[in-house]
This record gives sequence, C-alpha cells and structure tokens, in this order.
Amino acid sequence: MPLRPSAPRTAGLAVALAIAVGLSCDRANPFYDGPAGQAGATGGAGTGGSATGGQPGTGGSATGGQSGASGGATGMAGVDGGGSDASGPCVDNDGDGFGVGPGCAGPDCDDDDPNVGRAAARTCYEGKAGTKDVGPCHGGTQTCADGTWGSCVGQVLPALGEACNGIDDDCDGTPDDNLGKATCGLGACAVTVDACANGAPVVCTPGPLQSFNDDCDGKDDDCDGAVDEDCATACVHVAPTGDDQNAIGTIFRPFRTIQAAITYATGFGRAKNVCVAGGPTCGADNPNVYALGDAGTLTMANGVSVYGNYETRTWTRCAFEGDPTGTPVLNTVIQARSGKVVLFPSTVTIPTILDGVRVSRPNGGGMGPGGGGMSNGNATPSIGISVEGAKQVLISNVVVEDTSDAATTYGISLTGGAEATITRSEIGAGAGATEAIGIRSVASKPTIRDNCDTFDPVTGRCTETCDAASIGVHGRFAQSNGGDSVAIDLTDSLAGTVVEHNSLCGGQAPTAAGVRVSGAANGVVVRGNSILVQGATVQASGVAFGPCSDAAPWIVGNDLIQADGAGMDARVFGVVANGACHPVVDGNIKILGGGLGQPILSTGVSCGVAVGAASRCLVSGNKLIEGSASVHPMIATAVDCSGGGCARVSGNRLLGGGGATVTALSIATTDAFVERNDVTGGCGTKSTFGVVASDAASRFENNVVRGAACAGQQAPSPEVSALRVRVSTLRELDVESNTIDAGGVGMCAATAVDLGPDGSVTTAGARGVFRDNILRAGACTISRYDFVEDVAKTGPRVFSYNDLDPTGITATQLYLRGGAASGVPLAVVNGLAGNGNISAAPQFVSASDFHLGPLSPCVNAGTPNGAPKTDFDGKARDAMPDIGAYER
Repeated sequence: MPLRPSAPRTAGLAVALAIAVGLSCDRANPFYDGPAGQAGATGGAGTGGSATGGQPGTGGSATGGQSGASGGATGMAGVDGGGSDASGPCVDNDGDGFGVGPGCAGPDCDDDDPNVGRAAARTCYEGKAGTKDVGPCHGGTQTCADGTWGSCVGQVLPALGEACNGIDDDCDGTPDDNLGKATCGLGACAVTVDACANGAPVVCTPGPLQSFNDDCDGKDDDCDGAVDEDCATACVHVAPTGDDQNAIGTIFRPFRTIQAAITYATGFGRAKNVCVAGGPTCGADNPNVYALGDAGTLTMANGVSVYGNYETRTWTRCAFEGDPTGTPVLNTVIQARSGKVVLFPSTVTIPTILDGVRVSRPNGGGMGPGGGGMSNGNATPSIGISVEGAKQVLISNVVVEDTSDAATTYGISLTGGAEATITRSEIGAGAGATEAIGIRSVASKPTIRDNCDTFDPVTGRCTETCDAASIGVHGRFAQSNGGDSVAIDLTDSLAGTVVEHNSLCGGQAPTAAGVRVSGAANGVVVRGNSILVQGATVQASGVAFGPCSDAAPWIVGNDLIQADGAGMDARVFGVVANGACHPVVDGNIKILGGGLGQPILSTGVSCGVAVGAASRCLVSGNKLIEGSASVHPMIATAVDCSGGGCARVSGNRLLGGGGATVTALSIATTDAFVERNDVTGGCGTKSTFGVVASDAASRFENNVVRGAACAGQQAPSPEVSALRVRVSTLRELDVESNTIDAGGVGMCAATAVDLGPDGSVTTAGARGVFRDNILRAGACTISRYDFVEDVAKTGPRVFSYNDLDPTGITATQLYLRGGAASGVPLAVVNGLAGNGNISAAPQFVSASDFHLGPLSPCVNAGTPNGAPKTDFDGKARDAMPDIGAYER
C-alpha cells in the first residue's frame, strides 16, 4: 500500500446482488440459445460501468454485460452469446443453457439442477461425517460465481487433536478427551491424576514423604527413586580397595569392579543392590574412576541395581547437592574409552536402577581401534548409557559427561522398544561432529521427567535457565561446523512417551533443537519444560516436528520454548511442524523465536506442508507467542500457518515483536479457524501487520487485533496494517465480530483492513465477508484508513454492519476504493456490498480496554447473520449482537 495514494483508480467492489438479479438462478436461463445462434444478453451499466462484453456464438452478437457497482465499478464481462454450430453442441443436462461446450451460455455450477447455473448459493461442510454442529464445528456457505463454486466460507472444521480448554476441539461429542494421565513423584510418593479436568491442566502434586531413609523393605520409602540404598545388608559393595578374587560383597570384603559385583548379585538369595564407593569422604575432590578398559562396557543385569556416591569409611551415601551451577556432586565415575559405557540389555524386564554415578566418555575418540570415531573400519557412536529393549529401567541422579568428541555422540540411547525413566540427571550430548544428541529414543518409550533444579511451586513447571553445567538434558555446547545437535530426539515413539518438567538446552550446530519428533508419535507429551536453543547457524527449533503418522503430540504448559540463531542466515522457530503431524500447542507460558542473534527468519509457531501433507496444528490458550524479542530478524512472525497448516488458532496472546517486517499471525492457503486471540503486530522497522491472510478460507471471529505498538524511544513503524487480506479467485476470508485497530503513532501510514489481490491474479473480483467488526485507523499522522481496497475490481463480497471509526488525531478516510485519492462517504459504503454500516466512535472502556462502554453506538448495532454465539470472553451474544469482539 503506498503511503500517499496519488491518482484515482476505478474502484473494485463486485456486487453479488447484481449478479443474482441480472443472471437469476431461480428460473430457466434467459440466455439459453436455440438451434440458431442468438445474441448474448445486454447487461445494464451501473454508474461508471460498461455494458459491453461477451463473445458471440455462431450467428450471435457480443453485446451484453453485467453492470458494475454504483459509484464507478467497472462492469463485469458480459455473458457469452450462445448458439450451436459445427464446432460442438452444448452438453446441458438440466436444460438451463449452462453446461459444457461452445454452445453453452457458460459453465454450470450444478448441471443437474436447472435453478443453479451461473450464480447461486448453498450450504456446505467439508468435515468428517458426524462432526457437523458438534462442539464448535459448523457449516458455511458456498457461492457460485461465473459457473464455479467458491470456497466454503465460514465453516469450522474439526481439529485432529484436543487441547485442555473445555472445548470439543475434534468435534467428536466429548470435550478434552484422550488427554491421558499425569504422574509425579517417585517411589512411595508417586501420584497419578487425570492430565486435564474442568477445562484446565491438572497440577500433579507428589504424595507425602514416607521416611527420610529407606527402611530395608524393598520399597523406595524416601521417594528418591532408589530402593533400600541406605540399607547396608541389601548391598553388594564395591570399593577402590576391593578384590574381585576374594570378595563376597560385604563392607569388609568388597569387589573391585562393578561388573564383577553385578554378576555376583545375580546369584540366588543374594542382595540385588550394588553399592559403589568413591573416595574416603564425600565431595567432588574425592572421586574414584572405575575404568572399563579398551572397548569395555558395563552391562546391567535383570533386577540388579547400581548405586554410586558412597564414601568408604562408614559407607554413608553422600548427598547430591550441586555446586552453584546445579551440577550434582558425584564421587563415583564409570569410564569407558569407546562405544557404550553402560548397557541395559533386552534381558532386563523388572525394575533395574542406575543411580548416583558419573558416566565418562573421554576426549580423543578420533579414528581407529579404541577410538570413539571409528572402530575396525566402522563408525561407532559414543553412547553414555544404552537401553536396548530393556523394560522398567530407572536412570536417576546421573551425570553423563559432555566431553566425548566422536563422530556421533549420544548421552542416552533407547532402542528396540525400550522403556526407561530418566530423572534428576544431567545428560550431555557430547561433541559429536556429525550428530550430538542428549537423549535419543527410537521405537521406544522414555519418561524424561524432573531433570531440573528449579520448579514453580504451584504448577511444578521447570523454570530453570539453561546452563552448560546444570541438571537437565543438553545438546552440543561446543560449536561445530557440521551435523545436528538435539537435546531430546524422539523417533517412532511408543504411546506414553513423556518429556516433562525438564531443563532442555539445544546445542550449537548448523541445525539444533530442544526436542525433535518424527515418525510415530501417538500419545507423545512435552509438558512443563524450560527449553532454550542457542547458537544454530542454519536452523534452531525449540520443538521440531517432522511427519509423525498423523499423530497429535501434546505440547502443554511449558514455561519457556525459545530458539535463537547465530549469524545472518539462521532460521529460528519456537515450535515448527511440517507435514502429517498435528501437534496441540496448548497453554504454554511463553514461546519465542529470535530473542538473540540476527536471524533472517524468526517465528514463534510455524505449521506448514511437507511431502504433500499439511500440519493441522491446534494452537490454543498460550499466554504469549512472540515472533522476536529483538530488532534483528528480517522477518518475524508469532504464528505462521501456511499451505493448509493449522486447524485452529484460539485464545492466544500473539505478538509479532521486533524486526524489519513483523507479523503477529500469518494465515496462507488455509482454512484455519481463528478466534478469541489477542493479537498485536509489534514494531517493524519496515512494516508491521497484526494479521496477514493470503488466499485463506478461514473463519476469523472474536479477535482483538492491533497493528503497530512501538514502545519508548523506538521509531514508528512506517507502514501499518492491522489486517492485510490478499485474495485470489479460490478462497474467501470470513471476518466476523472483531475489533481491529491499526495502532501506530507518529510519522506512519496506517490501515485497519487492507484488501487486495494476492499476486496470482491482478484482480480477484468480490472476495470476502466482513460483518459486525469495529475498524479503527489508529494514530499515524501521514495517512489513516479504516478500510482500503488496494486495487480496482477487488473488494469484499459482503460488507455489512461494521463500525468505521472516524476518530483520530488527523482526518480518517473511512473507505478507500481502488487506490483513489479520497474515500467514499458512509452512504456510498452502504450501497457497495451490504448495508447497516455505521461510523461512530465506539466508546471503549479505555484506550487499552476494548470492552464497550454503556453508551457505545456499537451496542445492539450488529447483525445476527453470521455472528458467533459467544464473544471474546465467552459471553453469549443476544438476538441483536453488538459490533466488535465484546458483547456488552
């Protein structure tokens, strides 16, 4: 949109009513041709419109046309003259003159119904059978234009997943179903509750502590995950001074190696805990390293648990208090030179625990035998702990060091249907040059819980800031010029996979992520975490989804999901999903892209297309989704739904933030249902948009939208649109009951709504429905428009019962048509594509509160036709609904 329109152009509001009158579909077609060609019908010209148009059939003339709208709209092309000739007959099944072939008057929307020819309207619904009028799902309206049905305008389709919001998002008759259970606490304190109740996630509170020490009863009485670790008689002891040849596992005759003690403990009637000492006192200055030798691996046995961190004088177990950065103090170190340090084989099927040890993969993996990079000519990943098909594994109070520099490094790897709980630990990915992953799971079911130092006392969310040396799961921290770095990588996950209440740190690499999900993902939950990814040079993602077999993973209640890039070419995403994966992004506190660095693209949540399928995300109830908290990105977007992406964007606070071009919400070639969002564009140094809708068939209702909001000493954003609509001839946007304010201040040009073609066509005709909206032009001083048709011959199909707010620091143009120099008055607006529009100050409660005051002219001034049942706050609308997002 130019800052100062300099020359008038012919306006472009196409009028559906004129089509209905001139080419009525309630009778046989008036232009039906008999055997001899007849002239095409002559259309009447509107004010400034031309009646000439149409192509002759054999023996027919070209005169004929449909008038343009009064006020100067260019006339539409006339109906082609008919006439059958040697070039082929008209295939017209219903005899109304419309059909297929050169003898027809034009194409027919329904060739089996003589009442439906070139123009008509019908109800429509494209959702799964049995979902219409269930929950929020309902049908829409299709309009026939020039013999072709348009998109289904105003319909609301089912989401593929459920958010915990009291709404039946998937329209199956039951709200908030299939959200599963939440579990918290360990041992005797473990509690399991419904994950969602009464429309809100349930806070899981662990049960009371049973004892400060284990009571030698085969139970975890002190709720630390370990069983009978304080009971001397339950232990097979291992000490630096032990002797495998003469040991019997007592305090006075301990084993020297952990593997020998495990083997001994498997014997009938023997203690099943292996207790491993460090030095004579507690503390990091008295560790003992249990080296496994070249290509050595410590193999766990079924039901035999290994506990470290004892001192050898009294065999007291040392406390796990961390140093100032939160790293647990552990004096028991298990070290291997290559391959796997600790292995849980598939023969482990009953509770088996590894607790209180440091797992070391030393530097210098390199190449050749004994190295972490190549072994006997084959690539050998360096793995701290490998769980290979084992079940009922618990890994707690463990540190997997971050130092291994093999080609591929995993802190913990789960494969082959493994099931393991990983808690209260610090897991490092290592410095793998090709791939570095903190926890890798393939076709398995991990429970990754409470790997965090600091929790919200009410909700249990992890609130810890990511640090290289803290409890949590880490990707690579050493910068690499190649490969991927991921804190948690989930591939083909089994149902019940949970990642909750963790500090997750994405590492430095060209491509980095906090959590990455691909393949089967039914029942995957990412809940209550603090996720920060920094240092990626190509793409950084807080949570990244590839195609996941049409599953709907639940991303719920996370304290922070943030990604930052490094360098000018990085693309960063808080949450990104592409292809046949449909995450439910629900009730998160903050999702942020691009807080640091200078990325070319920074996005809070992005749902798009891959391998021919779109990610139908459900984005619901998030406290803040922000595109960028800095001014560096070239493009910053809070939520981006493209290529059919997103099923629903509901009840969120969206902020584009800072950058060159910033947008709070972008919806492109999608039918996403967008409702009850608080949307603010932000402050772009080039352009600022609250919402950009490009060739979208979305229902857009009950939203509060602001354009520019520049704070403090920030320069004003030069170009501002609260809602920019770009249309083609394929889809229509249905905009109902919103409050739309351009915002802005100072030297800028602002528009509440800006409508134009999307670039695929030069003009698009009558596209879009706008009813019951408050449109404010903001506070810019260069130019201020409530509604703009950007080019001639592209305007709304319906424009009724809106309030074009005339107030402002400078004069407000209510309605600008086709790039003309000045707007048209309200009386003309009401003759274009509807009626009932008003122009009055809406009298909000305050400048920041868009609820209507008691004397507002918008009260009872709307139309119930198309109005939502409730308002932004969920309050029921009455038979005479108010204009805007709020019902008084």
